[in-house]
Amino acid sequence: MGRLRLCCCAVILLSCAGIFQLYKSDISALAMIVLAIGILPLAAITPLAASDRRARRRVVGACMAYTVAAALAAIMAMNESGAFNPLLTALPAMGALLSLWAYLTRNRRRVSSYDHYFND
Repeated sequence: MGRLRLCCCAVILLSCAGIFQLYKSDISALAMIVLAIGILPLAAITPLAASDRRARRRVVGACMAYTVAAALAAIMAMNESGAFNPLLTALPAMGALLSLWAYLTRNRRRVSSYDHYFND
């Protein structure tokens, strides 16, 4: 889960760069707000270690919520500007990869005799 949390931090930073890029290109504030709202669930789960199944399911939900928000922001920005933006296109793809990763690791359980070993 530590690597997933680290990747969530990287996606949060890239999303902040995307918000700045939207602001710089004079796109409506609604797309920036939607992307900022999508960042909130990732920011909420990132500092917490998800060691039980309930917490891992929350991680899956947060990653999926981010994916939906990033896709909506990208669609709104592209409809308004009419131009292809690679960063805004990559954000929903990264969110989908985070969601898939979180989904695949949601049922892992810790092996008691080893500190950092999980069974699938």
